[in-house]
Amino acid sequence: MVWQRVPVASSTGGVSINVFRCPVRDRMTASKWALDRHLKTHSADKPYVCHICSKTFKYKDSWSNHTKMHSMNESL
Repeated sequence: MVWQRVPVASSTGGVSINVFRCPVRDRMTASKWALDRHLKTHSADKPYVCHICSKTFKYKDSWSNHTKMHSMNESL
């Protein structure tokens, strides 16, 4: 994970901002959290598993939304 300051052009003149750069692709994010989430796209790891249908997910929020779908279907 690489942190750096980069110049950003703006209508009011150049400014520098802190960014985190992806070591795999030419992608920059403004926060470590966003970079950590982005880096999961390069991994085959899917640690979140639905206990109902066994579908796997890279992201906890995707898993959570999926399991809520099962709950909604059961209540119908």
